[in-house]
Amino acid sequence: MRGLLVAWLCFVGACQSSVDTEYKGLRGARFADSLGGLVYRYYVPPEADAEHPLPLVLYLHSNGRQGVDNEAHVDYRVTRWVENQREHPCFVLAPQLPKGYWVDTNFAKGSYRFDDGKVGQSMQLVIELLELFQKRYPIDRTRIYVVGTSLGGYGTWDLMMRRPQLIAAGVPIEGGGDPTQAIRVAGIPIWAFHGAKDKTVPVTATRAMIEALKAIHASPRYTEYPDVDHESAPRAFAAGTGLDDWLFEQHKPLH
Repeated sequence: MRGLLVAWLCFVGACQSSVDTEYKGLRGARFADSLGGLVYRYYVPPEADAEHPLPLVLYLHSNGRQGVDNEAHVDYRVTRWVENQREHPCFVLAPQLPKGYWVDTNFAKGSYRFDDGKVGQSMQLVIELLELFQKRYPIDRTRIYVVGTSLGGYGTWDLMMRRPQLIAAGVPIEGGGDPTQAIRVAGIPIWAFHGAKDKTVPVTATRAMIEALKAIHASPRYTEYPDVDHESAPRAFAAGTGLDDWLFEQHKPLH
């Protein structure tokens, strides 16, 4: 891992108390290396120890929540994992993009071409941050989950394609990937969500990935909402979908 710098610091020299203070039940910190940096929120379950490792949920936020305040990306899509600790104790990790995208692509076109040798700067930082967390905390390495919405839905597909050996399950909501690379994620349990009337990210982005996976005999789960625009997340995370129970049942065998 290249020159890691992890600290409770103010971002870009301008002190912002929200970066390193608790917010909505999550601690705050900054992660940086030679590529650049980002701030993030995280939760450490008090009962986790070396003899009782617990799963980790990585959440990748949607567009419009970029910044360095370490707050704009924290809403119910992050806090829900903290609030549900009694039923599903887990670590929570929620990085914030300073700017740009998890995946640099034109969302209006839906699918994109995956290049294994061209990982984006922000995604590389996420991968390194995830590696650091595994070294620092008693995380169950068979139960690392990635969840993302819209911009983060693309990030979820991208991370699964780049690190399939790491991710135990993925929940891409209103995102897209590269259907020609579906084989990369064929062994990962996936539950995707999308609205049929989405005007921001075309529903064909998710449909193409699901069809490509089924064509190679994978068994992804897919929920499409016929009358929903770019607002699938509230439906996906609503009580009664069974998403949480499904997610925390997933395990990845260690080799």
